[in-house]
Amino acid sequence: MPWEDIPLPKLIYKSADSSELPEVVGGDMVDMFISELQTYKRRPTLSEFADLGTNDKVDGLWWWDNNNFPLAVSKGSTFKLAEAGNVTDITGDKLLTRKIATFADDGDTAVIANGTRMVTTDGSTNTAFMADADAPTEVSHVAFLDGYMLANKLNTKRWQFSSNTDITAWAALDFFSAEADPANLTALKVINREIHLFGPEVMELWYNDGSSPFSRFETGFIEEGIRAIDSLKKFEGTWIFLNKDIRFVQVEGRNSREISGPFNDVFATLVSPEDARAMIIHIGNQVFYVVNFDADNRTFAYDLKTRQWGEWGNWNSATGLYNKFLGQTHAFAKTWNKHLIGSHNNGKIYELNFNNADDAGNTVRCVLRTGPITRGVNVNKRCNGIRIRMKRGLGTGIGTTNADPKINVRWRDDGKSDWSNELQVSLGKIGDTNYFTEVYGLGMYKTREWEFIHTFDTDFTLVGIEEDVELMRH
Repeated sequence: MPWEDIPLPKLIYKSADSSELPEVVGGDMVDMFISELQTYKRRPTLSEFADLGTNDKVDGLWWWDNNNFPLAVSKGSTFKLAEAGNVTDITGDKLLTRKIATFADDGDTAVIANGTRMVTTDGSTNTAFMADADAPTEVSHVAFLDGYMLANKLNTKRWQFSSNTDITAWAALDFFSAEADPANLTALKVINREIHLFGPEVMELWYNDGSSPFSRFETGFIEEGIRAIDSLKKFEGTWIFLNKDIRFVQVEGRNSREISGPFNDVFATLVSPEDARAMIIHIGNQVFYVVNFDADNRTFAYDLKTRQWGEWGNWNSATGLYNKFLGQTHAFAKTWNKHLIGSHNNGKIYELNFNNADDAGNTVRCVLRTGPITRGVNVNKRCNGIRIRMKRGLGTGIGTTNADPKINVRWRDDGKSDWSNELQVSLGKIGDTNYFTEVYGLGMYKTREWEFIHTFDTDFTLVGIEEDVELMRH
């Protein structure tokens, strides 16, 4: 046979044993993504931007459009960030610790909630509890619509609204109750100028009717319950979240579509799916829905452009295992053109981009694994060699000096559990920009799974691989 393309994965599918996978379906992808051009690239990485000094989870990050700076919440305290990474503690009254915060504003005043009394700030004054005695006191979600501040009352079906001329003014009787489901309301959001109320069994939809002032749509419910409140994120007029059946869904209008099929078997085995904490990250030409599961110490990423799942992680070279990704909250600082990521453990804010050497000093270990490749015939084959096309000439790395960075290639044949020894393939010294590199004499197989591993502090883009393969007829 002439040189033939090795079928690299068009889809990563974890809801099946590798023996079941067709050739174009891969078995694993970690810290990589498949681009719209069907190349395989290292995910964006982290550098330290600021330290809040709490040594705890960053429970909220929010870009305040009207004031052009972000607010962060950690260990119950609230902080204002400057473009140079300076941190100002503006904490007066405190929020809860280790509870994800939600934010809303009317332009002048920001309101923050995460399970206790709402706090307010204008960005220059310290946070203060919502003073009106009629304001709800146990609030996890706030949203703004048509001059009103909206807030749910935890452990009830009730949601309240402020005056539409003063978001700090509340009346005891200015509330409604979710009606479609007997269970308590668990989240409240606004999208496309509609109020969406979330419960464990049903979503309920309301609008500003101009008089009462709010009414439920006549057919204003969707039978799609939410399992993990902090998995709920907005993307281009849709919602994405983990539903009651431990499936990720994307809800657009009144329609729901499951998006997690290739990984459903993995999600079904999680210890605590209610732990899910998600971020939506628009970066470059990619949009990632990134979700951490704390109890399981794992992070999954769904590429909303290519509709591909993979895993993100934090490689521990001492244990040879991945921990979950370092971040758990995100804000895009628009006027700074920075993607900010809040840590899940140390009070730090990171900047996410494609130019960092690593994850703030931690190795990024990229892995791509193919499915079993047969070439359509179950006979022995001799791999005379492979020709790899990838981005090369990366000798100095991004942040440190790597004179000759490499990727490691290994394989396993015919369903065996053991992998071959890792073969190192050069990414090219400075000036070596030849797209191709070749390796010869790679043994015999009937079926073969390939694995490609990158750990150097360089960019990594795998374009394609060809194989000089010979069918053995006898």
